[in-house]
Amino acid sequence: MTRYSSQGLVALDMALHGRRRILLLLGLSVFNVALVQRFHPVVDPATVWGDHIFYWSQATNWWGLDQSLLLTEQVQFRLNLLREDYYYDSANGLDGQPPYIYRVFIPLLAGFLGHFLDLGMVFRALSLASLLGIAFLGGLAVLRLSRSFWPAVLVAGMIPWIPGLARLVSLPPLVDLEAILAVSASLFFLVTRRFSTAIVIAAAAPFIKETLLALPLSVAFCSYLLHERRKSIWVIAGVSTTSYGLFRFLLPVIEAPSVSELFVLGNPFAGTYTFINVFSGMPLILLGLVAANVRPLVLGYSPLFLSIYLINSSEIAAADRIWLTVSPLVVALGASGAWQLASCLLWRLTWFFLTVLGYGALLVHNYFGWPRQVQLPIFLTSLVWVVFLAISRSSYIDAEQET
Repeated sequence: MTRYSSQGLVALDMALHGRRRILLLLGLSVFNVALVQRFHPVVDPATVWGDHIFYWSQATNWWGLDQSLLLTEQVQFRLNLLREDYYYDSANGLDGQPPYIYRVFIPLLAGFLGHFLDLGMVFRALSLASLLGIAFLGGLAVLRLSRSFWPAVLVAGMIPWIPGLARLVSLPPLVDLEAILAVSASLFFLVTRRFSTAIVIAAAAPFIKETLLALPLSVAFCSYLLHERRKSIWVIAGVSTTSYGLFRFLLPVIEAPSVSELFVLGNPFAGTYTFINVFSGMPLILLGLVAANVRPLVLGYSPLFLSIYLINSSEIAAADRIWLTVSPLVVALGASGAWQLASCLLWRLTWFFLTVLGYGALLVHNYFGWPRQVQLPIFLTSLVWVVFLAISRSSYIDAEQET
């Protein structure tokens, strides 16, 4: 069984080569994003509370647009309540409230485009384009790492439906999807060995959202582990981090909250719990993170993973949503690694089937409210698969050593 040939998949891979693969991945990504939009229709941003009201205000006030949000009474009441009990201060207004005031890239871009288009349409387009880019670039990265079309198809189909990620399209003024796109783009350009482009994207990323402050260092570390020794990459990473620090220090804020208000240390294991909540439906994806072909990238991105974990240890910032920042890394690297670990056709087909089944159970739980216990049989089956794969690979290695 361990010597079973994978010529069938190879033949199909060869039939789908070059631009045809890329076009199919793009078509699948477009289809999925359109379907996500259908399941998550846009919500009127004035009728719900969220970070988006700050970004909308920044876009309108910084560019002098006459497209302000008219908040409902319930949303205004929530805002007033938070100004009394939270670190928000009415003196800052909506366009000057930390930490949102430091996330300048998307509000500036949206506000500029708002001179020519409806601002809601601009935010919506940026949100959907970002989700499309996350899925498509993730699929291309897997195609390059695994050298196979099938795990790339799986990833391009999975990413838009990651619980929490898909729901972000219903509130497009958020900047989360654009931040995740920066992570996905950095991975794609790293695996295609376009290191200069990767570090430039990473250098700009903290100005999208400060949770990506460790991304320049991660990209520089990945480049080094991939045997790219140019010192300029480390210089750009250092300049990016320093520039962002100076930007936050020099930017005038009327009533800046203290560090103790922004970060309150809570449960140190909260990062583990939130990680499980986000990625519990893909155990066989997580398995692939230990594979040799993705190990340098997993290690290289460790500063970003660690920073996300630390953020989740704060009582104020801890949320499943924070882990979505690295979701394209987990899914793309995990799928590429698992495809390498399952080195024969039968193991790969079984892995593919169980991954789709487990992920489907997670989606059923999230969208239709079925009990989460429906995932238990799939977890047990996946565990059996892992055990038999380990035994199979061990037997194969022993046989190779004997010959």
